[in-house]
Amino acid sequence: MHDLKQNDAKRLHPRAALAIENFNTIETEKGPSDAVERGLAEIDDEGATALRRVEQGSWPAFGEVRQALSMFIAFQLTRGPGFRAQMDHYAHEITSLMMKVQATRPASVRRKFRGAAGTRT
Repeated sequence: MHDLKQNDAKRLHPRAALAIENFNTIETEKGPSDAVERGLAEIDDEGATALRRVEQGSWPAFGEVRQALSMFIAFQLTRGPGFRAQMDHYAHEITSLMMKVQATRPASVRRKFRGAAGTRT
C-alpha cells in the first residue's frame, strides 16, 4: 500500500488494506453493536460449509445446501459501500418524490401535521 501523504510504501495483508472499520456496526440504545456482523458471519460460515459440500460432489444442491448457498450469494451483494450508497440514493429519490406529491396538496399536509401534533384546528 502506498501512502501518498507520507510518500511511503508498505506491505499489508488484504484484510488490513481493504477492511472498513465498523462498517456493519449499528447504534442501539445500549451503544454500538456488532449484531449485524455476527449475523453475516453466520451466513458466511454456512455458505462456506455448503461450498465445501458442493466441492465434494453435492450437486445439484438441494435442501439446506441450496438454502445456505442462496443466502450466501444474496448477502454478498449487500456487503460493500457501493450497495449502501445505492440504497441511500434510492431512499433520497423516493423521499424527494413523496415530498413533491405532498407539496401539491398543502391542505392535506396541514391536516396530517395537526393530527400528529394532537390539534384539530
